[in-house]
Amino acid sequence: MTRKRPVDLSGMDRRFFEGLSPEARVELLCRLHALAIEQAEKLARDSTNSSRPPSSDGPFGAASGTSTGTVPPAPSASPSAPEPPARSGRKPGKQRGTKGIWRCELLQAERDENHYPILCAACATPFEMWDRQSGHSAHFVLDLERAAGGIRIACVRHRYHAIECACGVRTAARPGLGVLSTVPGRSRDLLLSEACLVGPALATFIAALSVRYHVSRTRIREFLAVWFDVPLSVGTLDRCIREVGVACESVVEDLLGDLRQAGVIHADQTPWRQHGRLRWLWVVLSSSTAIFHIGSRSADEIRDLIGDAFLGWLVSDGYAAYRSFKKRQRCLAHYVGGELVGRRGESLQVGVPSPNPRNF
Repeated sequence: MTRKRPVDLSGMDRRFFEGLSPEARVELLCRLHALAIEQAEKLARDSTNSSRPPSSDGPFGAASGTSTGTVPPAPSASPSAPEPPARSGRKPGKQRGTKGIWRCELLQAERDENHYPILCAACATPFEMWDRQSGHSAHFVLDLERAAGGIRIACVRHRYHAIECACGVRTAARPGLGVLSTVPGRSRDLLLSEACLVGPALATFIAALSVRYHVSRTRIREFLAVWFDVPLSVGTLDRCIREVGVACESVVEDLLGDLRQAGVIHADQTPWRQHGRLRWLWVVLSSSTAIFHIGSRSADEIRDLIGDAFLGWLVSDGYAAYRSFKKRQRCLAHYVGGELVGRRGESLQVGVPSPNPRNF
């Protein structure tokens, strides 16, 4: 019995098929049909209808088609792309008026901290320990504490008491209030208050994870739930980060004061996109302090950062916003390659002049 040679598909083209006799053309068609059935059967094999192991199956289930030799039907013309759903006009996130999701487990306080008023609100008489006291309000606070083996998150209940003065006025101790942050376009202002779920140490820890170590809010939530068994919502974490930013505004003012007293400072600016708008990121630094500021590209931005009373030297590039400072040194890195500046009679002879000077 003669064995048929394998079909060579590489040399078949239109001219090849036109040169075949009718008998040879039918024979070749039958062999190609048998080859198609064999390849279809190989594609249909999986761990359920052959000896192949389950690990050889594709990630999307068994291959389509059966082992009967029928070739799967060719896909029809590409269907038209589905129309995008109509926009509802609602903002993303939780809508106003919808029912919120609250804590499923009650907090258990490890200890209580009591707060008492000091003076009468009416006559300013100092209170004594034997004055009549009564409970007024209380709230739980989760805060970070140092432990023998590291750190832990403790739950403390802060109790605020009221004392009745001899004059008949009842004065109650209340949580302290801090800075009110107002941002245009924000639906609700941010008010710093002691009556909050997260204490200052834990809020600082959350802000450090987000800002310094670039951990997302979702992963911070997972980290606190797994390692400290403290589930906090993403909204609570976001509020903590924003509160720390508001609380650091006074620190920024102190840093600006240190910067303005330096003998030499460096300044630069670069484009910065924020919420789809083109802004500018300004950086001003000394040997020990660095200030970053996002704003416009006008000269008022750098003037507000450095101040009019700055007496030291300013090192910058040739941007026009810096030219109002008399004690200014041009950044030598902009002269690498022998470039010169020749605008408004201002020049610095460094190296050999370039044949095509540029205005920086």
